[in-house]
Amino acid sequence: AVPAPLDGPPLPGPVRVALVADPGGRGVHPAVREALTAAADALSDAGYDVTEVADVPRHDEALEAYGRITLTEFAPTWPAVRQLLGDGGDRYIQLALEQTPPADAAELVRLMGAWLGIRRSWAEFLDACPLLLGPVFTEPPVEPGLESRDAAGRQRVADGMRLCTVTSFVGVPAVAVPTGIRDGLPCGVQVVGRAFREDLCLAAAQEIEDRLGVLAPVDPRPAAAAETR
Repeated sequence: AVPAPLDGPPLPGPVRVALVADPGGRGVHPAVREALTAAADALSDAGYDVTEVADVPRHDEALEAYGRITLTEFAPTWPAVRQLLGDGGDRYIQLALEQTPPADAAELVRLMGAWLGIRRSWAEFLDACPLLLGPVFTEPPVEPGLESRDAAGRQRVADGMRLCTVTSFVGVPAVAVPTGIRDGLPCGVQVVGRAFREDLCLAAAQEIEDRLGVLAPVDPRPAAAAETR
């Protein structure tokens, strides 16, 4: 077991935050960029040292390794697993398997080595900047089911959540924070931290929420509903 207390040791001086608006340089919607700016301003106002940087470590390499490793694990049991997902529920993984073939033994060994190297690069990155501020999804919410409709839809959703994929692969904590409503759709950001430092993520998220407001996850809009009756 790894000893991981709820609260880690305090950091000296203002906590440094790296802002990455467009992970991998694949594009980010203006509404998401505005949300990141609002969150960055909130953290700066709270005393954090926020600096925008070009990108996260080894972004594209992490995505490629993640896809190959996970789909290699899925492949042997996929005929049985897909039966549990139901008709249509298997489409996202099936589309991914068609795009990314499983690795052989030699390639899997190489990929596992790459995974360790990527985790080290991220540890070094977060040693210099204990927190990362970035998008949860790089465009506004898309229509439900887009990821399973066809290969283009699956790729669009995968691209949108690419930072979540990379941080999951690396194994670092993150918390999503709502920042407001844009054109009737919710916007938000995520705060990513060092391994086992969920406390740093939650403290920064609290500062953002204190300044931008608490947003309910669902707005039933009773007035609008009454007008349609």
